[in-house]
Amino acid sequence: MPNHASAKKRLRRDSKKRVANKSAISALRTFLKKIKKGECTPENIQSAQKALDTAASKGVIHRNSAARQTSILMKSLAGSASKV
Repeated sequence: MPNHASAKKRLRRDSKKRVANKSAISALRTFLKKIKKGECTPENIQSAQKALDTAASKGVIHRNSAARQTSILMKSLAGSASKV
């Protein structure tokens, strides 16, 4: 347990951020799982891309990771469009 007031504040702040980050990552994984299951509609991919960009801008995930995942999404969209 923290002894100093600043350390106590830091503990409170970190726990709040942990909950928010966990929620954002969970939502992001849900979008990505839908697409991997085969629901490659442009709306699903657009919502997943928006979630990736939001998570990267808020610092939940690294921006290069978001860019890589977006690239994978775009490749899957192009692949599903060529099959139709």
